[in-house]
Amino acid sequence: MRKKPLNKEARMQEKRKFPRLDFNVEVEWKRLGPSVKEEAKNLTKNISGGGICMFVDSSVNVNDTLELNITLPTQERVSSKGVVRWVENFGISSRKEESHSEAGIEFIDINSADRQKVDKFIFRFLNPSA
Repeated sequence: MRKKPLNKEARMQEKRKFPRLDFNVEVEWKRLGPSVKEEAKNLTKNISGGGICMFVDSSVNVNDTLELNITLPTQERVSSKGVVRWVENFGISSRKEESHSEAGIEFIDINSADRQKVDKFIFRFLNPSA
């Protein structure tokens, strides 16, 4: 019997190392490096122990390095550096001031205590009776 090929979402699920939670969490971020220094505050679309997907109004580019300060709903703070792995524009208008994007950011420098805060928050949210 031939196996049915997995759809895109199922393939992504298989590749994930960390459980992902669709949840809006506040992120303060700052672009690092020689390019224009930029700071902003945005919300995540989702969060995992490996990174975040964040809504952005400003321009971030693939391979930008960001300093991230995340405030979990538990009021715990998590700090990390992250690399932008992908950016997807979903704006309705071609005018920059009206365009919006999502950026996938991988944590590249997060200490184990901060990663555990994220993992613990996600676990408690997904398993409220635990």
